[in-house]
Amino acid sequence: MMTKFKICGLTTCQEAEWVSEAQADYAGMVLFFPKSKRNISVTQAEKIIQHCRMR
Repeated sequence: MMTKFKICGLTTCQEAEWVSEAQADYAGMVLFFPKSKRNISVTQAEKIIQHCRMR
């Protein structure tokens, strides 16, 4: 069985690029949890997702 890894807490498109370069299997973002310093808005998440899809 292959080990998979996930990088969580993305907040920028640059971080999404790093995740891609690291060949992570999954990436995550924190939404709807204002107490987290990694919390982002839905709009920010959409931008990051669109950026990832363009690659």
